[in-house]
Amino acid sequence: AWRAARASGVRRDRNALLTQLSNLGPGVLESTDLESVRTRLQRLVLDLEHHRQRISDLVYDSVALELGGSE
Repeated sequence: AWRAARASGVRRDRNALLTQLSNLGPGVLESTDLESVRTRLQRLVLDLEHHRQRISDLVYDSVALELGGSE
């Protein structure tokens, strides 16, 4: 049950990242404020790194649970 809740959270994060990316796309092409675009892109990359880590943690916990973990 706890994995289902975490997996649901990862899916919500994924959808939010996709929305953020689709909103950012046109702005990158049309913006003249390069520093603002750079900051937004850096934030997106950081959010993507965190999302990847949450996916890795979820997979690790799933495998550890199925194999019995280290205990």
